[in-house]
Amino acid sequence: MSGQTIREKYQWLVSEVTRLQDVSPKNTIEFQTQLLHTIKQFDIIRSMIDSLDVFSDNEFFEEINPVYLPFLNIDYYSGELKSMVMSDGQQVGVEFKLPNLIEAKEFYNQYLQRLKSMEVLNVQQIKQLDGHTLSREDKIEAYKYEKSLKAKLASQTVKEDDDEDTKRDLYTDEIKLLVMKCLNSLNLLDMEIQVLGNRPEPKIQEIQSDDRERSKIDDDGFSTKLDVIPQNLAIGDLIKNGKVMRPFTITRQNLKDKVFGTGQVLPSMTVEEYVDWELANGKMAKPEEPKPEKDSDAEDEEEEYKAREWDDWKDDNPKGMGNTMNLG
Repeated sequence: MSGQTIREKYQWLVSEVTRLQDVSPKNTIEFQTQLLHTIKQFDIIRSMIDSLDVFSDNEFFEEINPVYLPFLNIDYYSGELKSMVMSDGQQVGVEFKLPNLIEAKEFYNQYLQRLKSMEVLNVQQIKQLDGHTLSREDKIEAYKYEKSLKAKLASQTVKEDDDEDTKRDLYTDEIKLLVMKCLNSLNLLDMEIQVLGNRPEPKIQEIQSDDRERSKIDDDGFSTKLDVIPQNLAIGDLIKNGKVMRPFTITRQNLKDKVFGTGQVLPSMTVEEYVDWELANGKMAKPEEPKPEKDSDAEDEEEEYKAREWDDWKDDNPKGMGNTMNLG
């Protein structure tokens, strides 16, 4: 605030509120950072106004110096800024909006109650502040009045060389216009607070697990921790020539495959490859070589030879020759 008076700084902040209201979107961290910074600047101005006792509790509106009248609107602008906050300063989310809307409502009510005590509000505005609904005729009248105030303030601006009466009239019209805007904002704010208040809490899926069970290792060295081997990783990538190429954990992934798989084990090698693997690892005996077939002619000669020998033996050993009881 070096080089600027409080009034000049305040006027710049008021223009900043208008600029921020026109920015879209408002749910970016950049916008929310600027918004929170502007709110802090308004808080500094408010603390300075309070320390200087610019306004007195028992002071009437007509007794206030016209130069100070714009400072009466500081709570209105703070409410406008707070109604746009949806951040905690580090992250943005709708979950941060409700508490800021409640603060905005407090600023709005504080603004209107002060002006009510100064007898600035009319009868219809006091009814609205007390929670009464305006009739159709009152709404039409309020709309026309608001439109005329906007047209007047658009065509006339406060100049430094204006007399005090001119400044007071213009500042008073500005306050009356902001009162009407504030009452409208309060109605919208109440509806938004109700909607956000009834908003269901986001469902967070709680995963209950026992770390001791997940890391438990039984006597055989088997761990119940469920690690997953990537699907595109082959065993050959893990073990080669009897050496572990990269660390891995054998898990119960096969159980998962049985539950969510096709229900059958599909072959990973051909029958020939399996037989070769079995033979190489001593799982299967080699088939015996078939005995060479004998020549049929040779077999006949051998049988004939045996028959002749048998005949010769019978000639040399007649029947009964071995019975010694028949000998004289």
